Parts: sequence; structure tokens; C-alpha cells
Amino acid sequence: MNKGKKLYKTSMVHFFKVIPLLLGIFFLFDLYTQTFKDPRFLALDSVHFMDVLRFHLKYPFELILHIVFILGPLYYYAFIRGLVFYENGFTSNKGFPFLNKFTPYEEIENYHFLHPDYVLIINTKSSEHVLVSDNKLERIVGILDQHNIQGNLASSGVKRLVNNIRNFLFIVSAFTLILYLVMRFGWLKLGL
Repeated sequence: MNKGKKLYKTSMVHFFKVIPLLLGIFFLFDLYTQTFKDPRFLALDSVHFMDVLRFHLKYPFELILHIVFILGPLYYYAFIRGLVFYENGFTSNKGFPFLNKFTPYEEIENYHFLHPDYVLIINTKSSEHVLVSDNKLERIVGILDQHNIQGNLASSGVKRLVNNIRNFLFIVSAFTLILYLVMRFGWLKLGL
């Protein structure tokens, strides 16, 4: 299907971009402090920041793991992931780039505001709910209004969506905690 010209791309609300930033700082600080417990680093008899940096350049495995499994996804979800609105529909991201789904405007039933400035839900005719969070909702509402899509205040279906979001956040948090513990206790060193 022809998507048409790209009109607008959503991004994470500015306030929430602080959360991935703080998580990234936390995990980098944890890597920094764990370096002082590594026997290879203790053999160097060094305590300066530049010595830690040189150590991780010499033994890059843990630094690469942090970049690939922590900093990469944090950057992706904070700055890259979002909905892209085109002339003939929008592409929603289902978590990974290869799970993108294009929805034509003819398939949209209506939209509901959850927060007048930052969050709305787009309901499709196939009973799918797409949560849209952006700093400039008026642009999205303008695009939807151009296609005669009706919008109103939040409905009773919001409760189910909020539960799904809560479950998603729980799963992401649990995965992050497990990954943190695996890296913290060195179970992923693979004998290097």
C-alpha cells in the first residue's frame, strides 16, 4: 500500500526522556564501580577514571554488553521509537523496528484523549488501541481531523489499556532487573 508523504513523527514526551537518561547513568556508574572489583583491574593498582577507561578499552566485553543491551535500547525507546504519520495512514511501532504495522486512516474508528496535552488513544475498526504520547498532540489531532476521524474524551476502554501498559512496564522492568543481575554477578562473562 502507498503510504504517501511523511507528515509527522511522534517522540517520547520530554519529561519521560529523563527516565532512560537516569537509567543509563545508573548502569554506567554501576559498571564503573564494578570495575574496581575486577581482579584484572586490581592487578593494575590504579584508581583514576582514565585508568578505568583504559581498562575497558583493553577488556571491552562488559562495556560492549552495556552498550548493546542497556544503552542501545534506552536510546532507541527514548529517541527513535514512535508513530509516523503519512498522508494515507500511520505506522505504529510494536517494540522492535521489524514489528512496525501500517494502519490506513480508513481503518481508524475514533480517538480519545487521556491527557489533553500529551496522550491520546487511537481506536481502529479491528478493536486495536494505539497509545499515542507526544509533545505536540495538536499536530496529530490536526492530521486525524483532516481525514474526518471523530475524537472525544476518554472512554471505559481506557482501564483495560492502562492495565496492558502496566503489565508491559512490569515485564520490561523485570527483564532489566534480570539482565542487571546477570551482568552484576558476572554470569555472562563466558570465561573471558
